[in-house]
Amino acid sequence: MVKLNNVILIEADNKFAFCFVACAPVRIAAQDESEIISQMVFGEPLEIISLNKNWSRIKSYVDGYEGFVDPKQLYPLSKDECERWNNEYCFLKPIEGRVIINQEIHRIPRGSFVGKENLFFIGKHQYQNLSAEVNSSLWELATEYVNTPYLWGGKTPWGIDCSGLTQVVYRIFGFMLPRDTSLQGTKGTVIEYKDKKSGDLAFFENSNGKLTHVGIIGSDNKIIHAAGFVKIDLLTEDGIWNETYQRQTHNLSQIRRVL
Repeated sequence: MVKLNNVILIEADNKFAFCFVACAPVRIAAQDESEIISQMVFGEPLEIISLNKNWSRIKSYVDGYEGFVDPKQLYPLSKDECERWNNEYCFLKPIEGRVIINQEIHRIPRGSFVGKENLFFIGKHQYQNLSAEVNSSLWELATEYVNTPYLWGGKTPWGIDCSGLTQVVYRIFGFMLPRDTSLQGTKGTVIEYKDKKSGDLAFFENSNGKLTHVGIIGSDNKIIHAAGFVKIDLLTEDGIWNETYQRQTHNLSQIRRVL
């Protein structure tokens, strides 16, 4: 085990790890200026595909998403430790939580991977969860993201994209959606507009018929989605109607029920 300033470093023979910071950007290429395609959040287990001095190519143990992260944001795990943690974690429900890491209090976002007890271990690393438990419906939980700024690849209350919002919210309720909109659009059962209910997913397409946007349906024809920022708009049989701009902003492709 190699440490630098009390930080445990990932080494070439480490094949598994977890994210120990609140959120870590996952990039499409091994460059700081490359596109952020997703984020890892605290406690998320992962597989290390390759490693050099500045970058780890990783694969999420949870949804299989791949990309490049800074290895200084990861702590190593053995295969057994990774598999054990993958079977033990639960998800943080408050919009924002706090954990004690190295005797310091750190903020972590909703959807972080924490233990079922307040005091828990990830591998050999001990943490204490100081967050209060919440009991909300799926729609209520989603609306806590209202006004969160849109961030391509984001998955936290500090910045989120449309499929990040649906993935994190559904994860809290025990359903593991893929990361991208196009793949989320293959899950569950297609529902007619007239049969929709709160908690269903609505998918929207571009002029080429490709799924490019997703939101969560509420009661009274409401939909919550991330476009510019997280907002609640009106869902019609044709798409999303924006009251502010008095126009349709997205074209409805399909509605799916996954819960």
